Amino acid sequence: MRLYSYLDIRGLSPVGYSIFAFSLGVFLGILFKKQLIAIVTTLFIFVILRMILVVFVLPNMVTPVTANFPITQNPYSRLERTYGSAFALSFDYF
Repeated sequence: MRLYSYLDIRGLSPVGYSIFAFSLGVFLGILFKKQLIAIVTTLFIFVILRMILVVFVLPNMVTPVTANFPITQNPYSRLERTYGSAFALSFDYF
């Protein structure tokens, strides 16, 4: 299973996560009236929701990267003609 954790560190995502965690902490602080209980509950809920997001939601939102080549054609042949065989041998799909 591949975790798409790199998406949560780009753009405005960290700001959104911070605002959500702060709002959740304020809400639970008002609800429980005890600081330690509110902090632990906020941390627990935030981590659980982030795990759910990373494992179940983000893989469905990311478009897969695919490359289609005919079976009879060598995918490196175009690179060999353009850059030589040394580049084609070091080129790797991920």
